[in-house]
Amino acid sequence: MESYDNLIHISHIENNTEFSHLIPVINKQEKIAFAFIGGFEFEENNDFYDRLKFVQTITNMIRVAHENKRLYEQETEQKLLKKDIILASMIQSVLVPKKFPQSDKFQVSAFYKPFREIGGDYYDFIEFSEDEYFICMCDISGKGIAAAMIMSNFQANPRLTIKKKGTLPEIISELNTSVYEVTKGDAFITGFFAEYNKKLNTLKYINAGHNPPILLQSGNLSELGIGCSILGAIKKLPSIIADTISLSPGSFLVTCTEGLTEASDKYYNLYGSENLKKFILENNAEDMSLFIVKLIQQVQQFSGKDMFDDDISMMCIRFD
Repeated sequence: MESYDNLIHISHIENNTEFSHLIPVINKQEKIAFAFIGGFEFEENNDFYDRLKFVQTITNMIRVAHENKRLYEQETEQKLLKKDIILASMIQSVLVPKKFPQSDKFQVSAFYKPFREIGGDYYDFIEFSEDEYFICMCDISGKGIAAAMIMSNFQANPRLTIKKKGTLPEIISELNTSVYEVTKGDAFITGFFAEYNKKLNTLKYINAGHNPPILLQSGNLSELGIGCSILGAIKKLPSIIADTISLSPGSFLVTCTEGLTEASDKYYNLYGSENLKKFILENNAEDMSLFIVKLIQQVQQFSGKDMFDDDISMMCIRFD
């Protein structure tokens, strides 16, 4: 409880003669209110100052009650927000695919870890005909609740769009429009989108401003960077270029969001694509799930952190 060493006697309050004293109510060095006092004369005696101290006690009790009320309201809001986030996290966990189509022509494994309870990454591997599959790995700008809401809205779009049987550039153009209609250019999505034909053993892809996936074929590494600009920044993409790759047996594709390659150590050095390429060359023969576990462990050892600084998603595909 604060005490006041100096009391200022107010001899006149303009347009109001009911008050003669003013006592500031202070909380953590900040004035949060003022108590206007009136009804007794100013006198240089102990009784007068005792009455002022009593008023000071009352004002501080009001201050404590005010602060407790504020903290209670803040705690209630935080509990409601946490409850909403937990619910959103449960919904998002359902939307992120955990099972993928099975075939003797390919193997798929994936990993997803949001920065907080919910995140803005999304990936999928969708069968849309007997021999054709749609692959995507996406990352919304930013992170947290806003990014998760935009990504949740986006997740249904690829499945709906590919059912129209358009070309891959047409699919990307429509996805860009749907993102722009939601974000109006204030947020955007980077993404890698591909069509895999297991009969022809080809991979046709478009990279929409995403960090390039890495493909290992016959001992050689290549980055899949051909495509277009990011989705949602402008209403119509000026150019969309697709590239087609003939896959050799044992080809190994690693796609991820930038949270993995941009993981940093205490000196702000990034893990980077070169370390990722080296890891792929040394560990591509591993079981798919084990490959991902070992990679995440290596990135954590590099950064010296148990938690990452961004959402991390990764999908690995081995084509046989």
